[in-house]
Amino acid sequence: MRFKLYITFILFLSFISTTVFSQVQVYGDNGILDTPMSWGSSFDISSSFQGKKEVIHLTRNHAVYGGVMFDLNMKLDLSSSKKISFTAFYPQPIKEISEYTIMLGVREKGSNTQFQALKKFKVTKFNSWETYEVEVDPIEGVDYKSVVILVQPGSQNGKADGLEIYISEVNVPGVEAEHVLVQLSTDNIGENVFIDILSNGDIDQKVKKTVFSLIKNGYKTVPIKNVKTDQKRITLQLSEPITSNDNLLLSFGKGKIIDANGKELLPFKHKVVKNNIPIDYEIYTDFCYEHKYTDGKFYDYCSNLRRGVQDPSGSDKQVMLIESTDDKNAAVLFDLQTEIDLTRENKFKVNVFVPTPPEGVQKIAIKLCLREDRKDLKQLSKEITLSTFNNWVECTFDLEDIKAQKITYNSFCLIFNPEDRGSIKGSEFYIKDFKGPKKIIY
Repeated sequence: MRFKLYITFILFLSFISTTVFSQVQVYGDNGILDTPMSWGSSFDISSSFQGKKEVIHLTRNHAVYGGVMFDLNMKLDLSSSKKISFTAFYPQPIKEISEYTIMLGVREKGSNTQFQALKKFKVTKFNSWETYEVEVDPIEGVDYKSVVILVQPGSQNGKADGLEIYISEVNVPGVEAEHVLVQLSTDNIGENVFIDILSNGDIDQKVKKTVFSLIKNGYKTVPIKNVKTDQKRITLQLSEPITSNDNLLLSFGKGKIIDANGKELLPFKHKVVKNNIPIDYEIYTDFCYEHKYTDGKFYDYCSNLRRGVQDPSGSDKQVMLIESTDDKNAAVLFDLQTEIDLTRENKFKVNVFVPTPPEGVQKIAIKLCLREDRKDLKQLSKEITLSTFNNWVECTFDLEDIKAQKITYNSFCLIFNPEDRGSIKGSEFYIKDFKGPKKIIY
């Protein structure tokens, strides 16, 4: 499994001191970690789900205990507050259990459960985001470094098997670290890169622009026009704008940046800058009659295609229907009028409506493939899992971190599969409004 690299802070820790900052997002859109560990469950990470970014999708198995753990390798600061929080989307369960519960808390380190401080609580809402906050009771003298979330803890006889949860925005009161910690991001218009100071010591010195080097898309240097230093932020003002699809790497190797506590920002090279510029999406094809960047021809695979059918949700919009003629596959292929360049266009969306699937099928895997002339040789693909039925779902496919064998592609394939052993023969899938980044034709 590939994870999006959002570790945009500098962390060179050999000893722990007393630099502290509060309300740290461990995981989420502004999280400092991106690689949690799971047990007693399977999980994947999505770049977006129901309005949240950086979301963990966790599915429980037969284990008595199962969940996800965030190992910080830093001591949690629980001196001023002992509250741990996260947001969760708990789909309405298919199986009925007398009480649905979650457990949240802290551990000394990783899988060590000897001094863990956990609290159990009930799930309060289904099919919507809910924020859960727990005040833990840490044992005095124990250095806690991990956050733990358990789903349906203490389950017996496989009662938790198949239960799902989506997790984002995991927050702790603070952490302790030896060096200055920073987080790298852009503004939302492409003119500045921000170096936000996460540690509590203010930066009160002037910083020269020559100490930083910014590279976009792996090779091009972005000139830095000016550097502005505030107490909690260093702003790099750029000489030329960047776009939403630019991949940015920042290096700091010269000079010295020290905070008011005497803590130093250590040198770093090619650290990822989080790009906050919104993607300007447009409809490439609606699969019926609007085709801005496609030739309007659609090809079926293990399926029957029908254009211009009534929206199953009851709206006046006409959509495409894909009916599977195979147990395991149903797909639609279509060509672009011009090639797309993945250095600029690598995030795509499509709206999908799946009626209740046949018995034995609990999830539908949807794969988006980029191809050359509809051939699967050297294709680039991204798969997501859908478990919401009888509603339109906007599915996002983020190809940014997948290594491509080619730079340009000229066709797409959208494939539906059962994620388990069930058959989808005769199943129907409705699709509309395939979107991508606004194309710039050179």
